[in-house]
Amino acid sequence: MGFLFKIYAAINNRILFDAEKEHPSVQEQKKFLHSFAEPGNVTERSFYKYQCLMFYSYSKGQRIFMNFISFLALGLLILLYRARGIRHDKFMKGFQPRDILLRKATKRIPITDIFPEALNACYPEAVDYDGVSYSEIFITGDAFSRFWKAVKAHPFYFHYHMVVLLRLAQASFLLCKYAPKCITTYVCEREFADPILTEYFESHQVQYHGFMHGDYLYSIEQAFMYFSKYWLWGEHYRTLFKSMRCAFDTEIYTPKKWAGIVKPRKSMEDYDYYATYYFSNEKKESIEILKDAFLKLKGRGHKCKVRPHPRFSNVNMIKDIFGKEFEVEDTSKIAIEESLECSYITIALISTVLTQAYYSGKKVVIDDISDPKVYEQLREKEYILIDKADMLFSELLERGD
Repeated sequence: MGFLFKIYAAINNRILFDAEKEHPSVQEQKKFLHSFAEPGNVTERSFYKYQCLMFYSYSKGQRIFMNFISFLALGLLILLYRARGIRHDKFMKGFQPRDILLRKATKRIPITDIFPEALNACYPEAVDYDGVSYSEIFITGDAFSRFWKAVKAHPFYFHYHMVVLLRLAQASFLLCKYAPKCITTYVCEREFADPILTEYFESHQVQYHGFMHGDYLYSIEQAFMYFSKYWLWGEHYRTLFKSMRCAFDTEIYTPKKWAGIVKPRKSMEDYDYYATYYFSNEKKESIEILKDAFLKLKGRGHKCKVRPHPRFSNVNMIKDIFGKEFEVEDTSKIAIEESLECSYITIALISTVLTQAYYSGKKVVIDDISDPKVYEQLREKEYILIDKADMLFSELLERGD
């Protein structure tokens, strides 16, 4: 079964992180978002969030495919998870949370520099978990009633049903294993089951908190979020999420990521590299444009390097295009602090690394050449650095120094 879920996740991630996909414009997104009435309950909020994600990321054919494979899997999963959960029903009827903070903390995205430290101080004990295995989870009776409510409300959306079932089964497992008073989550902005999970946790006197893991732009993938509390990196994001009809208490904190992870050197000549480009999920055409730009910098005598994104970049493509003439950093061997510290200028289109560089007092350049269409949308999407960068990449190339 674990193998089947890996296949499902691979297909789903390919849809969500397709660099070639054309997404709806900001105006189209806002029109779609405001076509919904105010959600009357968490099931409705969850379903609105699901529809926003489908509108933003999935084609009609992809929706049909995801519903089809979900329909095939649902019957077996319902029987399996509910059969496993029956023996835990008695425990949940008398559930009493312990004074524990349960923190989601994956190896793929460490939380050391992004977790809200003030939340740690609220609990005498914190326990970390790195996801939940599909082979272990089960769904208790109280969680299953919430799943069934979602099925009855929207009977033919099998992809929606399957994700809600899986997430409630994971929630049941966490409550029965740890009995925490508060659970945290992150990388959760697309998770359309979370409104239902929040109400489920709160019905057992358990808080469900989310926190940021990077910079965000306006995107209705993130619309209609609902948590007990969501921890934000600044007032800018409170306004952004309110515009996307999210509903949660908020608290602003400064992550260690913004505390200045490196110190600038005295002059350009003190650096090992003139510039480093930080990739995200660029298509081949954009990478080739950047290669030409970096050759111009190299022609002026500047030593430059590039760094793929550890999760989203096509590393082999970047190496094929850049590898013969520029260093392509190995993200598994070179920490982001080391990467930033040795380079005079930090360049990217959209990257949390730009923000880290900005708060470290370094030169920050926004890439306006590799994908002009995306760049032109940054102001519409309320990108936090749009007016804070030192210059655009086109201006850097025109300077001639």
